[in-house]
Amino acid sequence: MKWFFTTFVLTPSVIFACDMQRSLSETQFTIDPSTNKMKLETLSDNTRIQVSKCTPDEKFLLINFNSIYYQDDTSRIESISGNLIQKASNCSIQSETPAQKIDATFLQTLVQSRHNFLRKCVRLAIVDQTGQKITTHPQSACQLKAITADGSTVETDGAGCLIAVNPNSNIAMEARLNPDCLQSSFLSSNQIQAQDIESVIKLWPVGSEAGKLSVQNPIGSRYIRHTILPAKDFMPRTVKDDQDDLPYISALSTNISAGQISMSSMGKNKVVIQPTFFVENIAKEYCKGTECARVSGYVAPIAGLLTLSKINSVNGKKTQIGEWPHALKVPANWTGMAEFKTENNLTGMSMGALTANITLTPGDEFVLESKFFEPRSYLDELSLTQNFFDLNSSLDAEGSSEDALPTLPKVGQLLPLPKMPTLPSVGLGRAGVLDFSDRMNMKKNWSQKYDRVCNSQNLNCVKLSGFGTPFVTLKAKFKIGPNKEVIAEHVTKSSAAFESYDQDVTYFTKKVCE
Repeated sequence: MKWFFTTFVLTPSVIFACDMQRSLSETQFTIDPSTNKMKLETLSDNTRIQVSKCTPDEKFLLINFNSIYYQDDTSRIESISGNLIQKASNCSIQSETPAQKIDATFLQTLVQSRHNFLRKCVRLAIVDQTGQKITTHPQSACQLKAITADGSTVETDGAGCLIAVNPNSNIAMEARLNPDCLQSSFLSSNQIQAQDIESVIKLWPVGSEAGKLSVQNPIGSRYIRHTILPAKDFMPRTVKDDQDDLPYISALSTNISAGQISMSSMGKNKVVIQPTFFVENIAKEYCKGTECARVSGYVAPIAGLLTLSKINSVNGKKTQIGEWPHALKVPANWTGMAEFKTENNLTGMSMGALTANITLTPGDEFVLESKFFEPRSYLDELSLTQNFFDLNSSLDAEGSSEDALPTLPKVGQLLPLPKMPTLPSVGLGRAGVLDFSDRMNMKKNWSQKYDRVCNSQNLNCVKLSGFGTPFVTLKAKFKIGPNKEVIAEHVTKSSAAFESYDQDVTYFTKKVCE
């Protein structure tokens, strides 16, 4: 779709721009068609995008609010039109162990359905808080519907808008839902399935000179996730303790396999160990009547305890080098290498790596054991043992833990702290401390608990027992090569829900780019 017919000139070197109030949290809405309710799940009440202090050079503000994000097995891709963008990189997944790939036809259908939701259900409300009338560029494809008599508040229709601004403008905007989209019948008739839909609102300042528009560098964006719940009797759902909360899907479908491991020296006696994992959050479609959905249709966490041990070359005994947490979010309806990024990290300062006080010698053998548990229970346990008294690390200037600065990437995590005993003066006991960390994790990490993990390929679901029995256990054995590279030797996988195997390998599952 072309939004404008006039000439655009891209000027990335221009440094002037409007000011945008930034929010570092994702805005999330939960929609429950069973009860015709919607709830804002975002911790902060600040769901608006604020733009002000535009320089005289900026005549317009380009707003795109019809972009969705999706991922193939190697890349995160933004789609504006609904047409499947070609593979963003020349990368592929290579594996000697079972590894399901994403079907291109399924991906195309997924992208189109998400765009269909945005077109049918999402509108952008824009208000100039100075009372000035909101106007668009004459050749903008955007249509405005006035909400107030003076035209200072409008609702938009279209993929994007080019609205006029000036130095006095004080623009606020937020996404709104078409009330029809709370009805199961409307969603069904428009082929909108229950799922997570991730979208983004992006803003660019636009100058104008001699009849030509010049688009500057984007000034910011706001990520939005709409979670559409299935019917009550369609998929496992759990109601939270708060009666005002909407339920959530309580089943996981995350199948986890060992991925490539890197070990790199940092100085003379330190080594950084960075493992990766291949994750399949993809399930078969289940239909009941006119409604269809997938357990994998939702963003999901993985959380595990990793232990690295060195194998004695003489007697085969193992000596533990260190253990550390590994927890992050993976996309809905996706398979690929789960890689740590600031926006998906659930472990605090750690980015999934261990920094150990060892030296690497060619011929050394190691084994990495990875145990993955019900994510929320493990995060609560992690908070109890390592983060309980570090409550101020995420506070902003107003003393709120909401919308705090994101954790900064870190090369690795030092060897784990010993478990902290309960202090008598606290008077909570272990159960009370766990309850407290549980409530802290609702804000800092992941609010949902899961009661089962399901393999839709064989219609098998296994009950999750919290931080007790792992639902996937991996053991990856490797040795150090002549150039201190990691040489894969053997992989063992044990899972009550997914495939189990015990096999020699020449490499671990990896992403290869040409």
